[in-house]
Amino acid sequence: MKRYILFIACLIISSAVYAQTSEKMNDKPSVYIGVQAGMPMGVSSFSSLKADFPGWDAGMFAGYRFNDMMSVELDASFGNLNMLPRTFCKQYFFDEEADIRYMRLKHKTFIHRYSARFNLNVLSFFAATQNTPWKAEISPALSLLGRSGKFVRLADESDVIGMTKGFNFGVGCRIGASYMFDGKYQVGVYAGYTQFTG
Repeated sequence: MKRYILFIACLIISSAVYAQTSEKMNDKPSVYIGVQAGMPMGVSSFSSLKADFPGWDAGMFAGYRFNDMMSVELDASFGNLNMLPRTFCKQYFFDEEADIRYMRLKHKTFIHRYSARFNLNVLSFFAATQNTPWKAEISPALSLLGRSGKFVRLADESDVIGMTKGFNFGVGCRIGASYMFDGKYQVGVYAGYTQFTG
């Protein structure tokens, strides 16, 4: 169980939609803030559970844009994952004395994530796509993930084992596309991968 709890925090893939406001960006320095929402998923190659369906994730971010090419960002978000047993271990005992098998359980995992990232707009490198309302960004990031979770019965969601908690550091990257309209509102989508320690 310990390996599972640590590794579910190790690999997170998320996609999100966000909106932000700022002064007209172009090549002028500016500060911006926004909100984001998405669907994180967690997988593990050596644990007994995985997320077969996306969870939910929501948060806020703030950033400073140096010019059309570069910006830095801080964000905070929280969300939830429901982890189900892998096919190969559904018949295994979670607690043999109590006759509890993995097939009768799920793991409810609450996550809160804090990240610092650097955004590089690749469209600004090409003359044909400079000074357009579109951005295509690559964003390496450092993250801190807090997680807490518990095993519950599928039948009635009653607790099997109490809450466990911890923190893990991670490194990752995301790619995204966004569009700015009215000179100061921006909407976009992104997908990313983060590998956490533990």
